[in-house]
Amino acid sequence: MKSKKMNRYTDSERLSILRDHFETGSSRASTARKYNLATPSLINSWINRFRFEELELSSDCKYSQEMKKKQETTSTESSLQSRIRDLEKALAYSKLEVLALNTLIDIAEKQEEITIRKKYWGQAVKQLHEQHSLPIQTACGLFGHCRQAYYQLKTNYFERSMRENQWIQVAKEIRCQAPGVGSIKLHKQLSEIFGAEHMIGRDAFIKLLRKKKMVLPAPKPRHTTNSNHRFRKYKNLIKGIQLNRPNQLWVADITYIDTQVGFTYLHIITDAYSRRIMGWKLAETLKAEHTLEALRMAISYAGKNNLTDLIHHSDRGVQYCSTDYVNELKTYDINISMTEDSKPTDNAIAERVNGIIKQELIYRLKLVKDIKELEVKLSSFIEYYNIRRPHMSLGMQAPDKVYLQSGQQNRLWKPRVFKKSKQVIIQP
Repeated sequence: MKSKKMNRYTDSERLSILRDHFETGSSRASTARKYNLATPSLINSWINRFRFEELELSSDCKYSQEMKKKQETTSTESSLQSRIRDLEKALAYSKLEVLALNTLIDIAEKQEEITIRKKYWGQAVKQLHEQHSLPIQTACGLFGHCRQAYYQLKTNYFERSMRENQWIQVAKEIRCQAPGVGSIKLHKQLSEIFGAEHMIGRDAFIKLLRKKKMVLPAPKPRHTTNSNHRFRKYKNLIKGIQLNRPNQLWVADITYIDTQVGFTYLHIITDAYSRRIMGWKLAETLKAEHTLEALRMAISYAGKNNLTDLIHHSDRGVQYCSTDYVNELKTYDINISMTEDSKPTDNAIAERVNGIIKQELIYRLKLVKDIKELEVKLSSFIEYYNIRRPHMSLGMQAPDKVYLQSGQQNRLWKPRVFKKSKQVIIQP
C-alpha cells in the first residue's frame, strides 16, 4: 500500500486554507480532502499555531466572529464565577454575624431577665421602615409577625404612652409638694388616683421612673440634741405600749432646718397611732414659747374632749421640761413621758417624722431664702403628708385616714427587737 504523499505548505498557504475552512463552514475532513492534507488534525494544529489577528480576513470572517464570541463568553463566565465566590463568602460571613448577634441577645435576655425580641420588635420594624424604606410587611416577617400584629402593637403602645405621660405628670405634681417622696409611695398614691386596675405593677412603675430619671438618690443621713438643765425629768411611760387608737400617744421633737439667713427650728407634735402631724411651729429660736404653740395647735385639732388618757412623749429637752409647757400639759390631764438618757430609740416615731420632712422635702430643695419661704413650703408638705402620703407602718394608708380609725394597724414590716433586752421598739 502506497503512503499518501505529504504536501508541504508555506505559512501563507496554511492561513489561506484556514480562512477558506472557516468562511465555507466545511468540516475538517472535507477541508483535508479538498487540499489533500495528510490528516484533518492538521487543521487543529494550524489553528493553535497562528494568532487570531493573522487569521482575520474581514469583519465577516466567521472564525473572527466565533473567536470574539468565545473570548467574551469566557470572560463573562470568569467574572460571574468570581462574583459568585465573593457572594458566597459574604453570605457565610453574614450568617456568622446573625449567629453572633442572636447569641449576644440570648445572653442579655438570660442575665438581665428581659425579653428583647418580644419587647422591642415593634420599634425595630418602625426604624427599618423609616430609616431603610423597608416595607412594613417585609420587616414584620423578619421577626415572625404579620402586619396586623404590628399595627395592633402600635395602637397599644400609643395608648400606653398616653397613660404613662399622665402618671408622670401627676407624679411630678406630687413631687412639687413632696420632692423626696419615694417610688413605692408614689405608686400607691397613683393607684388610688387612677385606680389599681389602670396602673402598672410596682416594679414596672419604678422602671418607668428610672427611664424618666425620676428615681431619687439616697439622701445622706444628718443628725442633732441638750438635756442638761434644772427642770424635772419625767419617766418613760411608753415601754411596751400597744397602740390601738388615735390620741393615745403624742410624740414631740424639735429639728433644725438651714436657710440662707441661718438656722430655723421646727417644733412638731405627731400622733403616734396615725402618724398624723397634729401641731407644728417654725421659729428662728429654740424658745419654749414656740414649742408651746405647736402643742396648742395639736390640742385645738384633737379637741379638748378627746384627750383622755393621752400620753405626751418627748426627749428631755429644756423646752419640754419648762414650767409653762408642763403646766399646759397638766391643764388638760395629759400624762408626761420622756426618753431615758442615751436612748433616742425611745422617741423613734418623732425622729422618723423629722427624717421624712428632711429627706422628702428639705434635702431636695435648694437652700431657701428665709423663714417665710420655708414656712410656705412646709405648710404645703405637711398638708400633703397628712392627707395623701402613705406609710408602710399604716398598711400604705395616709395619716388622716388612719386618724379616724382604731384597732391594730396592718404594718408591712416586722417590729424591731433588740437582742439584749428583747424590748420591742415602736417604729414608724
